[in-house]
Amino acid sequence: MHQGIRERESLESVRRLSSGEKQNNVDGGNISFAAGLASRTKTERVARDNLDNAIALTQYQMSSLQTVDSIVSRMSDLAYKAADFMSTSSERAGLDREFQALSGTLKGISNEKQADQLLFDPMASKYIADIPLPPPAGGTSAKDVSQPFDIEAFRGTVKLWWHPMTARDRVQLKMGDVAFFDSGEYVSKYSGSYRQEVVNGETRIGDYFEIDFGATESEIRPDAAGNKGGRATTWSNASGVDLSSSLPNYPRGQETDGQSSILTTIVNDPHYEEVNDDVKPAGSLWQLWMDLVRKPVLGPETLTTSEGLQYQMQTKGFSSLSGLSLTDAISASDALEMTMQEQDNLRHQMGKVSTDFSSLTLNREYLAQKTILGSNAISRIRDTDTATESVRLAKNMLLHSVTERSLIHSRISSKKVFDLLF
Repeated sequence: MHQGIRERESLESVRRLSSGEKQNNVDGGNISFAAGLASRTKTERVARDNLDNAIALTQYQMSSLQTVDSIVSRMSDLAYKAADFMSTSSERAGLDREFQALSGTLKGISNEKQADQLLFDPMASKYIADIPLPPPAGGTSAKDVSQPFDIEAFRGTVKLWWHPMTARDRVQLKMGDVAFFDSGEYVSKYSGSYRQEVVNGETRIGDYFEIDFGATESEIRPDAAGNKGGRATTWSNASGVDLSSSLPNYPRGQETDGQSSILTTIVNDPHYEEVNDDVKPAGSLWQLWMDLVRKPVLGPETLTTSEGLQYQMQTKGFSSLSGLSLTDAISASDALEMTMQEQDNLRHQMGKVSTDFSSLTLNREYLAQKTILGSNAISRIRDTDTATESVRLAKNMLLHSVTERSLIHSRISSKKVFDLLF
């Protein structure tokens, strides 16, 4: 009986040593617990890797901000020289050329991306200058394209008053190459009077829309109760055939990608993908007004725990200092003040990066320690103690060998006694 027990123990030791697993498939409780712990540990490793990437991102942001600080410092020196009343116009022109080139460099750094994620948002700057949109516009049936306008924001809301009267004019708002608002051929009223209101002491006529744009939102909100018009109900081609029913509903827009801050207004672009031979009626006359509410984008998120908790990184940003000039002493003095403000802002942004870096590093160290403890716990449940099993196997094999030899000797001794007796 003891020999059979030793054989079974030896076989079990051989199984554990060969498989490396302590438990066999019959022990469901330990297997289930170990599987759950392994799943959490795996998720924590993923979170740790995410934190590593986030930490690398903050290090890249800090390096970029240090470069920006050097550029702004040089721009401040240029503005200081240009503000000197002894500087000549030709000297200021040379200083201004370098100033504008450095401003373009800042714009390029501000638009940099890492893994399709914008690193900076101008709206996160400590000092945000108001950017008025171009004044009210008006025109006729001819195509009208505004000058591209840098709003220095990747997210926001445009408030639009669109007054094409009854001659079915079309307006498009584009952010970069994306038309986030397209009125289609639109009229300001079907019957009765036009919608109008007074805004900041100015009478604005036409239907009103609020249009959200940005990487995570794209929405058109008309004044449903107050608007008097809508999409043109008649739309004929050169042959007099009404084509209005063949077009999709307007107004409509495409979702922006949050990667451009250049706003362009286009009125009466004749091309539609659905209709290519549209003929506009004569006597077209339109007006539009726009206001802008800029909003900061949200910073990137990173996984920090196996429970799915996220850490929201702070948004960092700075101004490209565009629109400033060193061509005269007064403009140079204004530019000098703005560069000094921007240097203060950059110190503030570096503080944000340091805060993120500290939080992410602390979370990363916590997860690394937790992952090690989880792996050790799984090992204690699953893995074989090689030294213990080797000693147990050697002991059982030795006892098995001694027992067999004793039995063999006992059989030989018994035979000799039997031969002597008989």
